[in-house]
Amino acid sequence: AGKTSLVNCIMGNKQENIQTTTAIAFQQKEYEVDGEQIVLNLWDTAGQERFRSITSLYFRGCHIALVVFDCGQRKSFEELPYWIEQINLKSDTNGQTIIYLVSNKCDLETREISKEEQQEFAEKNNFELLETSAKTGQGVDELLNVIGRKYVATRGLVLKSPLERQVIKTKE
Repeated sequence: AGKTSLVNCIMGNKQENIQTTTAIAFQQKEYEVDGEQIVLNLWDTAGQERFRSITSLYFRGCHIALVVFDCGQRKSFEELPYWIEQINLKSDTNGQTIIYLVSNKCDLETREISKEEQQEFAEKNNFELLETSAKTGQGVDELLNVIGRKYVATRGLVLKSPLERQVIKTKE
């Protein structure tokens, strides 16, 4: 799906001939959105089936998840429900992890999944769809801005159970 290439693009590293991620790779990006400092922890997980039991361990406590698929490969699109379910089951956030669908390789002229089909899936599942190209950098700044703003807007709400959100005042 180009996840590693997308992470490298986000980090400002343009690389050709990237090796397939085996298990997990971690990088951190600091940037600013609307005057707010954002620290983005990027866990680049392997998509191959043989690593699935390992990668889902890294979903725990996830504020925002980017589920990346290759718009030129139907198989990666068809695996979205699996990854979304895993995030919801293993993030330990009471279903509060914010999930974005990221259609990568949008610079390709030939797509196996039309924009309409992608948008229909996103709307049906209440996800925002973002298009990127790790090769050209298209959509990457927008992606960073969207998730940065969402994080700032939801900070303090995400990852807290309803009980933790309640403020109980007692008389002293």
